[in-house]
Amino acid sequence: MINFKYVDIVSKKPWNKVKEVFKYTPRIYVPCFTNLSIHPEDWVKFSVDNIDLAKQQWYDVKSHYTGPANALARVLNDLGRDEGNTTNINYGTEGNTNDMLLELLGEDNISNLGLLKDTILIKLLVKMPGHGFPWHFDDAASYSTHFPELEVDEDKNCNLGKVVRYWFPVSDWSDGHVLQISDTMLHHWNAGDTYILPWGQGHASSNFGYTPMYTVSLTGVVI
Repeated sequence: MINFKYVDIVSKKPWNKVKEVFKYTPRIYVPCFTNLSIHPEDWVKFSVDNIDLAKQQWYDVKSHYTGPANALARVLNDLGRDEGNTTNINYGTEGNTNDMLLELLGEDNISNLGLLKDTILIKLLVKMPGHGFPWHFDDAASYSTHFPELEVDEDKNCNLGKVVRYWFPVSDWSDGHVLQISDTMLHHWNAGDTYILPWGQGHASSNFGYTPMYTVSLTGVVI
């Protein structure tokens, strides 16, 4: 049977709404910030041992998103992006997994990142083959909810300093794993290669390979 939804999508061009969200955002190149000392097998073991404390999420309209972020989510729903292709398993918000992940990360790596330990929110994300996180931007909404006492403003400054978000893989690159930040395409990475995710910049990731993709999103206040 011919899929007439495709004809409707091409006619309506919902992706034009995405261009509207990012039309005033200049594209940038994002260099590697640093390399952390990471032991991949420890992180994979953590994900297996603590599966009962994991959350399963997909990109959808959410209460803590800003208006533009939810507009992007609605476009993706129109295009067929749903729990069937945008799901990830993540750790860091349930129970004491944030503290456990910080211990796994280690004091030396935290020092390397230049962050105040008590302000760090860390999330370990596992994307299985066929899943990805679509083009979006970060605005620290979940971080502000987790640390309301920091009073994070629109410029991502708080009463202790500047809030920064990092991204790094905890396993070496494998075929089909990719992350794009603005105009920077990341692949062939080593575990621990760390990049800053600039606030408001579009980015996305995908696993179109055959092995799980393990990455970390980490937010905190710079010392």
